[in-house]
Parts: sequence; structure tokens; C-alpha cells
Amino acid sequence: MIARLTQASLIAAATVLAASSIARADGRGEIRTFRDWIVACDNTRTCRAFGMPKQDTMIGVALRIDRGGAADAQPVISIVLDRDTGGTTGLRLSASVDGGAATDIVVGQAASQDEETITVTDRALAERLIADIRRGQSLRVTVHPAGNQQEPPDPISLDGAMAALLWMDEQQGRIGSRDALARPGDGRARPPLPTEPPRAPAERRLPDQGDVARRLEAVRAPVLAAFRALPTDTCDDEDNPAIAAHRLAERLLLVAVRCWSGAYQSSEIHFLVREGAVPQVRPASFPRPRKPSPDARPEPYDDAILTTSDVDAATGRVAHFAKGRGIGDCGEVAEWQWDGERFRPVRFDVMPTCRGLTPPNWFSLYRTR
Repeated sequence: MIARLTQASLIAAATVLAASSIARADGRGEIRTFRDWIVACDNTRTCRAFGMPKQDTMIGVALRIDRGGAADAQPVISIVLDRDTGGTTGLRLSASVDGGAATDIVVGQAASQDEETITVTDRALAERLIADIRRGQSLRVTVHPAGNQQEPPDPISLDGAMAALLWMDEQQGRIGSRDALARPGDGRARPPLPTEPPRAPAERRLPDQGDVARRLEAVRAPVLAAFRALPTDTCDDEDNPAIAAHRLAERLLLVAVRCWSGAYQSSEIHFLVREGAVPQVRPASFPRPRKPSPDARPEPYDDAILTTSDVDAATGRVAHFAKGRGIGDCGEVAEWQWDGERFRPVRFDVMPTCRGLTPPNWFSLYRTR
């Protein structure tokens, strides 16, 4: 039996308020796990929470709650189905908390469908579902028709839901307000920061890349010397690692040295190299705008390492897609822009659990417009 969260547990969850509020003021998102729920808020205080089945398997079905950071933003509830069932049109769902009376969610009436995602469009229905989540221990969603599913999906665990929603309310200044998710009151929402995302750094075409191979040969030796001077556990020990370069400015190169490779992806560690009689080599920095988790142990060269990366010379944009496993249902997706001096973040999304959720369902920790 899944234990209900006690009042003490809710109070403990609320104590994260001061540090996390300050963290987002400097433009970093944060992601937290509360038992079977994951919740994150990005630099605009746009938040997303996910509840999944307790079993550590592909989701079958999951519950997603999204909410913007503006004072009048309403929560949006979505049911995310597996790919087989999600491809079926004309669906009707029934949702039941703790075996109680079922609530129908009919696509085309109270909900809309976009592939695997069923989004509740009826506000009263959304409020009723949230009220059920507050008091329940598990949510069973039945799909009609069932598509290619051989068995009904496991119920969504609500263990951690209240703590996750309370944390979301805190980040958005809604605790005690009439539209708080976890503990509604009589007050008004007080979002602490503007929710407008920062403007994306302007695209910047890189210089002509025609002679980059010659330039790379001139700096290869000092770059590899810097690579081999890294702590031994930073990258794989290769005698002749693959190496590539892009020209960022008249005398400045971005050089990528393969760090490790696997069955479905590889990563490179990047160096900025100032050309000259004695080339100056230093690690590049692609900052991840997120607050580290309490148990994180960042390594000194983490921000220099990208996975499945791509440099677009026409725009100066650098992309990164680090898969947690081959099907790409967990990991990181990010972009940075070269502004002439440094790489500035444009987008940073993460999914910490490998449960079959595609990137549109991932958690945004940083966004621009």
C-alpha cells in the first residue's frame, strides 16, 4: 500500500523555497524527484510535473501537469500514452482514483489529441482531476479502444504527487492562493519574477572554414597535449583520438577531441585555441543552466563535453543530444550560441528517467525566445 504523505512531509517539502527561488533568479532551472513524481521549473518559472507507474518499466500511461509562470496561468493536464495506443484516433479514457468512480475523458469533447498525448481541455474536468490527485494513492487510466496494448497499463502512482505539486506552487508563488495545486487558500498568486523568456542571442555566421584543416594541423600537438593532461577519468585513453575543428574568429579555433564512443553515440571534449607562435589552449565552456541536485558531484570539465554535437557554421549555433539509451527516451537536449566571446545557452531540456517519453515530454530547464 502506498503511504499517504503526512502533514509533516508536506511541510518538509515546502522548506526548499528559499534556495530554489534564489537559484532561478540567476537564470537556472531546477528539477526535483519526489518519490514516483518528477517536477521541474525553468528560467521563466514554467513548470512541468510527471507522474508514472511505480514499476520501473516503459510508461504505458503517464500523467503530465504543465503550468506557465504568469499569475493567471492555468494548469494543463495531459495523459501521455505509449506509442502503440497513442496512434489510435477517437479515444475515450476513463480515470479512476483508488478504484473509485471513473471520470470519462473523451477526445473531441473534453480533450484534444496530438499523437500520444491527450490534453484535457475542459477546465472543470481538469480541476476535478487535480482534486482527485490530492486525495488519492493511485490513478488508473483505461483506454478505449486499447489499440495494440495486450494488457491494461499499470496505474499511475500518486506517491509524491502532493509534494511535487507543492514544490511547483512554491516556485510560482502560489502557495495559499485560490488556484494553488496542492493546498488552495484564499490568497492571490504572487509570481516573484517576470515570466518572459530572455531573447535568444543573435545568430552569428562563423568565418570561412576553407583553411580549417591546415589550421588544425598547426595546433594538433598542443591540443592533444592538453587532452592527455586531463584527469585520467575524464575521457577514454586513446592513442589517436578523432579530432575536428571549426574556426570561430580570425585567430580562434574550436577544437573537438573524441572523449568516448559507444554503440549509438559518441562525445567530444572541446577546446578553445588561440592561434599563434605558441598556441594557447583552454577548455571550452557550454554552460548547463540548471541548479545541481544536492547529491551531484560536478566534474571540472563537464561543461566542455558534448554528445552527438553539431556546429552550424552558418549560424554559430551548437547542438547537443546526449541519449541515456539508444531509443532516445532520456538524457539531454541543448543548444548554445557563439556570440563572439563565449557560448551562451539557448535551450536546455532534460529527462532523467528512461521510461519511453519522447523529447516533447522532457523537462525544460532553460528557454529563450
